Amino acid sequence: MRKGSMKKAIIFIYIWVIGLAYAQNSCIECHSNQSRLEELGFPQFYFTNEEVWKESKMFRLGLGGPNCQDCHLGNPENKTLIGAHEGMPRLLVISKERVKPVEDRYKILPALVPQRSEPPYLFFPNFEIRSVLYHDRDPITLAFSPSIANATCGKCHPKELKDFLTTPMGLTLTQRQYSDFVTPPMGPHDCGYWLKNLDTIAETLSTDYTIEQAKLNERACQQCHTSCLDCHYNPAEGRHFFNKRPPAESCGLGGGRGICHVGAEDYRRGAGFYRQESSIPFLPPDIHFEENLSCLDCHIYQDHNISREATCGNCHLEIEKEIKKSVHEKVSCEACHIQELGGYQMVFWNNGSFYGQLNPLTKIAYYGALSEPILIRDQKGIWIPVKPVPHAVFNQKFELNQTGIKFRNIPGIREKSRDAYAIVGTIDSLPSNNKAILWIHMDKVSHGFGKARDCISCHNASEQRAKATWVLFGTKDSHIYPVLNFPVYGGHEIVANSSGLFIINIRNTSEIDENALPYTVNFAPWLFGLEWNAPDDLGLPEKDRETEPDECVNCHSDSHRVINPKYLNVRPFLEYIFLMALLGVIFLVYLMKRFR
Repeated sequence: MRKGSMKKAIIFIYIWVIGLAYAQNSCIECHSNQSRLEELGFPQFYFTNEEVWKESKMFRLGLGGPNCQDCHLGNPENKTLIGAHEGMPRLLVISKERVKPVEDRYKILPALVPQRSEPPYLFFPNFEIRSVLYHDRDPITLAFSPSIANATCGKCHPKELKDFLTTPMGLTLTQRQYSDFVTPPMGPHDCGYWLKNLDTIAETLSTDYTIEQAKLNERACQQCHTSCLDCHYNPAEGRHFFNKRPPAESCGLGGGRGICHVGAEDYRRGAGFYRQESSIPFLPPDIHFEENLSCLDCHIYQDHNISREATCGNCHLEIEKEIKKSVHEKVSCEACHIQELGGYQMVFWNNGSFYGQLNPLTKIAYYGALSEPILIRDQKGIWIPVKPVPHAVFNQKFELNQTGIKFRNIPGIREKSRDAYAIVGTIDSLPSNNKAILWIHMDKVSHGFGKARDCISCHNASEQRAKATWVLFGTKDSHIYPVLNFPVYGGHEIVANSSGLFIINIRNTSEIDENALPYTVNFAPWLFGLEWNAPDDLGLPEKDRETEPDECVNCHSDSHRVINPKYLNVRPFLEYIFLMALLGVIFLVYLMKRFR
């Protein structure tokens, strides 16, 4: 037999053996039988091996590919409907009622195929559901389950799973970093109370907080903390479609199942790279997204550890060099190139109805837009943009004193955070002796990059000003208060100067539902005279005369090589001295050659 014929025969036998192995699998017998699936009422689950291998890109000639049970578990040796599916992790469709999986998800979401044409909620047939969670989740806690991942993804990717569990995302899969609002060094935060240290939590509260309420709060948060499939699975492209390198849509939308990194203080984390339909309100995406750059093009990653910081100099090296030589050497790129922000504008943790359950720590979030960020100095004296959001948590026992601006360092997770906060203090002037801790939350803003603000937006006065407009949504099943039957609109201003940071003129611009008026202390405590301010020096250098924006570059060169005018005054003399020195060197070289 010729060598070529022998090679073909070996390949044929190998493929035949592989095919025989798969053919004896009850999963394949059933799911590749279209007529049988139609009889059972599940035609959407018909597919072939070829389709799975092509979409997943997990089949390799000479190595084969995963069996169905490698990813889905179950029992492929059992040929009964119930027996074959026993022990399989399932897609979880989460109800707004108590944030639990619905009992019969097939009636709501028959198949994981896009139900809408636009993100972020691609797989939501309606908004009666809260979220869609993939198969690597614990159905009780809704958190990413390392045990399920070990039994599935970890079979082929043990190192990757081990690496992931040591990253900030892996370590916070159940967000155990916070146990209350008062313990340093992390300070008051926006994550709420969790199940951890329930006894410690009870000591800080002036009201009852049950384990059922804690579990509900925990489920509400854990459904958003990431998993393997959130990043790498992309069902919008196909039922078994995986990305080795997650695209920007995965970072922003979790593969289309909901919200991840979409905006500064919008659903907690993120800074507005994707935005668009995912942002409240709608805002244009980052210019880098429009140029088809992915998150991982800028955020360096190794062993699943993704750097929070990104360096503009990787692409804009010359500009970065010019900035470092200019008077703006202590100003970050994003301080100029990020303007309007969406997401949270005010947040209160207070008495309310949280997903159908009364809870003394209901998260009441006002959504809207902020005209521009406020600039503060980081630990190295660099001016960075932050989004100041007034916060308060009620039903507290402890007294906290006012502070200046502090940075939120999380031991073992994030030691050099540029996210900031400032404690306003504890107030007890509200009705019913409901003591509250007030603070200003200031996450660093890192996206959406776009056209830079003009010079006079910073230098027309030593005072920074930004305007916030917001809405508190009201629906028939509101988790704020069932009696809040329509939205409340309003706004406030933020002022930062050499004396500190001030939230002023908080007001509603629409009428509050008269049925809700008795409960305003819970969802609109600012009506009772609360004030948010923090002492610090946030004054910007003030220009000394009125100038049109386009005239600034007449004295300061171009927009990135910003030259100090004092240098321009002495520049002719420096050029003359340099020319004379150069002529002197040339003459000296001439003399050395002439008299050698």
